[in-house]
Amino acid sequence: MKWRLRLLALAIGVITPLQTTLADTQARDARQMLIGFWYGHDYQPGLEELIQRITHQRADGTFTVDFRKYVNCKLEWRQLESGRWKVEGNIETNFTTGIDMAPADYTDTYEIIELTETGKKMRHQQSGTIFTSERVSEDFDFPDCEGFV
Repeated sequence: MKWRLRLLALAIGVITPLQTTLADTQARDARQMLIGFWYGHDYQPGLEELIQRITHQRADGTFTVDFRKYVNCKLEWRQLESGRWKVEGNIETNFTTGIDMAPADYTDTYEIIELTETGKKMRHQQSGTIFTSERVSEDFDFPDCEGFV
């Protein structure tokens, strides 16, 4: 009986580090995949509008987001956000520290639903809203306003 308990304790001691290592590896892989430039256009519940955005997630854990709203093909609204980001398991957390050069302090968490080299789908935990983005190049610019009038 004692040998079974010892075997069980040994197995638990081996499995737990393996699970932690697997979770750490997945988070590192997700973090590496999230680094770069992402473009999306989604309905923003807080603004009750379809908003375009380009997000730049850097390897140093910082981010910037350029949000834009066009009306009749003219830029009507723009907001720049900045802060820090991290990934733990399938959860990305953004700590916004600046909005339009003014200090800010709020946190958004997202469940990573799908993440590939070319796209991502995330669920905003606070609102339940799903956001999709596609990977774009550093020199990508907002598309013309067709479809965003």
